[in-house]
Amino acid sequence: MKFEGVSRKVLKKKGFPQPVSLSKELMENMTLEQKKVLFELYDLREELKGVKEGVISQGAVTLCEDDDDLRVITMGDEKGLNIQAKIRGKLQETLDRGLGSLKIIQDMCATYNIEP
Repeated sequence: MKFEGVSRKVLKKKGFPQPVSLSKELMENMTLEQKKVLFELYDLREELKGVKEGVISQGAVTLCEDDDDLRVITMGDEKGLNIQAKIRGKLQETLDRGLGSLKIIQDMCATYNIEP
């Protein structure tokens, strides 16, 4: 299956097309830049997952006993917000690289309120 990217101009005019699932065949037909941005987005998602798990395991469910506990929890929240901002930027980059037809990108754009 040949992967054909959707330009940002078309996305802005017509919105997201019918979503296409990411497959090995599609990956083989993507440019190196398209693959790179997808892997970077994946890495950011994994980093965000780790931050969220770390905050919960370090006491977000229990009361803070002292200022150090509060600092750890707050830093996790702050780091999570920074990663979310990076994800939003990386989603914009995926759209600029023609990946707006991928279902995973469309789903993430909906989650992060990214318009085509």
